[in-house]
Amino acid sequence: ALQLREGIAELEKIPLPTTDSGRIVISEKYEGKSSQGPVSLVVNTTYIGAEADSIRYELSRDSLAELSKTYLNYYGEESPSIKAEGLPEVEDDPVTNKIVVKERYLIDGFWKDLKHNFLADKIYAEVGKPNVTQRSMPMRIRYPVSIHHTIEIDLSEYYNIASDSGSVANDVVRFDYDLTRHGNRIRLNYALKTFDDSVPVEKIPQHLL
Repeated sequence: ALQLREGIAELEKIPLPTTDSGRIVISEKYEGKSSQGPVSLVVNTTYIGAEADSIRYELSRDSLAELSKTYLNYYGEESPSIKAEGLPEVEDDPVTNKIVVKERYLIDGFWKDLKHNFLADKIYAEVGKPNVTQRSMPMRIRYPVSIHHTIEIDLSEYYNIASDSGSVANDVVRFDYDLTRHGNRIRLNYALKTFDDSVPVEKIPQHLL
C-alpha cells in the first residue's frame, strides 16, 4: 500500500492479521421430550474481534426482522415445520469487541424423510472445493478463520451412536471433530482454523484430498 503522506514515495507491506484476530463460537441445542416433537432449538452465536466488526456491519445494514427471516429460511431447509420464537436477540459489547446473537425456534416435525441432518454450516462454507482444481497459481483461502461449532441433541431417546474424533491438518488449515454420547445426550464438536491466506501450487493436490 502507498501511504498518502508527505515524504512517502514507496509502497509498504501491510502485515497479515494474526490467526486469533477474529473468532466465531456457535452453540446449537436441540431438546425435547421425544423426537416426535415439539423440539426446541436454541442457537447462540458469539462473534469476537474482526468477526464482531463484520457482523456489526451486517446488523447495521439489515433489520432484525430481515436477519430473522434469513436464519429461519436456513433452518427451514432441514426442518420445514420450524417456527421462530421471537426475533433474534443481540448483545453488543464494544469494549471487548464481542457480539452474541441468540435465536430460539420450535420444531413440530423433527424428522424429514425419517432423518435429520446436523450441519456446521459456517465451517462447511469454508471448506468447499474450488471450481478450478488444476491451477498454476496459489489457491486463495479466507484468513484468518477460527470457528468452533457445538451441537447438542437431547430428545429423551437413546441412539446407538459410537464416539469418534479426529483431525485433518496441513500448513494452512486444521479441522478437528469430536462426537460423544452421554446417556441420551449427543454432543458434536467441530473446529476449523486457518493459518495462511493461500495454498502453494505444489501443495494444492494434497490440500484438496
